[in-house]
Amino acid sequence: MIITSGEKEYGEVWYYFINDGRSHEGDDPESDHSDSGLIGYAMVSLYSRPDPVLLRDSYDALWACEYLGADNLHIVRIKDIRSVVSMQPLPALPDEPEGQWFVVQKPGIDEPILTGHEEDMAAV
Repeated sequence: MIITSGEKEYGEVWYYFINDGRSHEGDDPESDHSDSGLIGYAMVSLYSRPDPVLLRDSYDALWACEYLGADNLHIVRIKDIRSVVSMQPLPALPDEPEGQWFVVQKPGIDEPILTGHEEDMAAV
């Protein structure tokens, strides 16, 4: 799961890269740069927005969307990647579109945020 412009998105990471950030207008150097001055990014293929009917009928439980591949590539900051999920093929019913995928949430990067517990790595 990725948070972009305050919106929840799902995507497939194609690769990661770092940049010194000096060539990007609008980057906030105070919040993104590490001590080395580098910023981590990911090239991500974002899935479509969810099917509004399935989302509504499932009380926001079923996020069914289309995989758009290279047609919807975006660069996101690594800090905006909030969790790891699995995208599974959604079996289509007779009146539904084919080629949809649905989100399966799994514990991931966001687990310490949910529990509020942080392990002291200095003691390890």
